[in-house]
Amino acid sequence: MNKPEDATESTIRNLEKKTGKTLEQWLKIANALPHTEQREIVNFLQTKCGLTPKYANLIALQVQGQTRRHK
Repeated sequence: MNKPEDATESTIRNLEKKTGKTLEQWLKIANALPHTEQREIVNFLQTKCGLTPKYANLIALQVQGQTRRHK
């Protein structure tokens, strides 16, 4: 059985293939947003950047994790 961490790693690996940007590049974009709520970040990434819900949520959750670590 695959672990959730394996699925996340696979999604991160595929992110650049599918979008042309690395996770780090997407995090810079998301961190520059005035939005801090996950749903706002996801909405922006989906509507303005054309990301799928899976990729938008992955990035938003990474941003949220960064925010919690820096508080």
